[in-house]
Amino acid sequence: MGRPAFLPAQPGAQTLADTMRALRLMHWQEPPSLVEMEVPTPGPGQVRIKVAGNGLCQSDLHMPHIPEALGQMMEWEMPFTLGHEVGGWIDRCGAGVSGYKEGQPVAIVSTRSCGACLECDAGFDNACAINSRGRGYGMNGGIAEYMLLENTRPLIPLNGLDPKLAGPYTDAGTTSYHGVARVKDKLVAGRTAFVIGAGGLGGFAIQYLKLLTDARIIVADTAADKRERAAELGADICLDGAREDLAEEVVK
Repeated sequence: MGRPAFLPAQPGAQTLADTMRALRLMHWQEPPSLVEMEVPTPGPGQVRIKVAGNGLCQSDLHMPHIPEALGQMMEWEMPFTLGHEVGGWIDRCGAGVSGYKEGQPVAIVSTRSCGACLECDAGFDNACAINSRGRGYGMNGGIAEYMLLENTRPLIPLNGLDPKLAGPYTDAGTTSYHGVARVKDKLVAGRTAFVIGAGGLGGFAIQYLKLLTDARIIVADTAADKRERAAELGADICLDGAREDLAEEVVK
């Protein structure tokens, strides 16, 4: 999903140079609102990102329906900006930030973490003990013109990849990659990999299987257009997921 379009400035609002549009959840169990808010200013160690594009995750669609009790259990606080599959350019660095320059294209790791606790040191950023609030979800995200990062840890410098297209790789792309990486050594020539569903995650999985293994790739989906897309991505056999003999066909 790209950047939200500007709406006409509201009476009494700051100039456009000081404000931005963002898609935010304002209240529990209510639809998100496109609002005008102040452009964040990075403090020490922080980085402001000018958003190029943001992938729309299924969780972004489900978040407006989360009950307040569940959201509070996950330490989410209203309001916050949606979006966690972000690509863009470094717009401004706070004091003490080094190794990055303004205008540099980057992608943002979906799991935001502190980098200082034992979990982060061990590489388990998703279990960060200090920056536990949402761990990237329920925090101000990238369906906005600018995004503020607490530190530089989530930054991935891009070399040639358009930041507008990079965002989905940080969540959907990595989800499928981890699944394939765990079994790729077993998927040698003569073996079969079976992908159920050829949507966003399935599409990534097909490509990783094609690149990283020698296995035959069978895909099942009930949608004809997705089966066609799966074949374009490299699937060897594409089957209608509604077939009653699907299991027998897969094990042939």
